[in-house]
Amino acid sequence: AQLPAAVDEDVQLFAVATHEDTLVAVGWRGEAESLDPVVRTSSDGETWSVARDETDALRNPGGQLMADILSSGSGLVAVGAGGSGSGFNAAVWTFP
Repeated sequence: AQLPAAVDEDVQLFAVATHEDTLVAVGWRGEAESLDPVVRTSSDGETWSVARDETDALRNPGGQLMADILSSGSGLVAVGAGGSGSGFNAAVWTFP
């Protein structure tokens, strides 16, 4: 499968869920305190696209990572962590 990424971008994907005939993979990119969550989608498992982030919800200050995702009724729920120099805390993202 071909996953989109910027040149020299370190992308780690860790979990995949199915929602409304779409595969959704989550993980992170970057290093340490500059991690950003990554969301990729595919309808066939071969061609993947970067999920739209129209509100920049996946680019908060500090580091954030998505470690797992599950389909829940009408949406998706991703879990992971976010934080900065003093440590990371649990984080949850929802996708209606």
